[in-house]
Amino acid sequence: MKIEYNNETIEFTIVYEERETVGIKIDDIEGIIVVVPKQADEKVIIDIVKSKAPLILQKLKESTETNPCIKEKKYENGELFLYLGDQYAIQIIIDESIKKDIVKFKNGLICITVRKSEKEAYKNSMEKFYKKKCRKKILERIEYYQKYFKIKPKEIKIIESKNKWGSCSSNRNINFNWRLIMAPIEVIDYIVVHEMCHLMHMNHSKSFWTLVGKIIPDYKQRSEWLKYNNSRMNI
Repeated sequence: MKIEYNNETIEFTIVYEERETVGIKIDDIEGIIVVVPKQADEKVIIDIVKSKAPLILQKLKESTETNPCIKEKKYENGELFLYLGDQYAIQIIIDESIKKDIVKFKNGLICITVRKSEKEAYKNSMEKFYKKKCRKKILERIEYYQKYFKIKPKEIKIIESKNKWGSCSSNRNINFNWRLIMAPIEVIDYIVVHEMCHLMHMNHSKSFWTLVGKIIPDYKQRSEWLKYNNSRMNI
């Protein structure tokens, strides 16, 4: 769910629990989480988030300032892009004869073949490339870790998000940020397991973290990679 406040978009996940009050927290993995009583009305939840919007935006700003500045990509031959934790140089090829733009690995490079010499065309092609690769890899890893769970995700989506890497709704729909494909496979596995554990525990209780730790004992170290490298995960 999302709201607009002073030309800013605040995207958040609602978690329903047996409680009497509303709690708002910012999680390194799932972004803004609003924990509410099970009987809470959606309109009331939105009003509460709006009332807390200045504080939420301030906390997000502080979190961003602790990380290095994100450098805008120039899309020059030889520029480095992340893929599964490794850096690959790009090679740009202009070919007006092709029917659609193509991005693929070739000779250790990421080759971007486009019809027009435009930065926006390069960027759009890379985003499509990453999204396709991310979906394939996420589905592979979910299939691998499904043996630890009796419940399966109902729907899996690859999404655009500025402040969360994954989320799981109460109806078992799981979302993953497409930029995860830039992270090492160990980090992707942690996010996959993290969200699948929410199929069993829709909170961050002791039981939830016990289950995460049982499957990924070093999950804290894996999570650290995202904290210190998220500024590099851009196109």
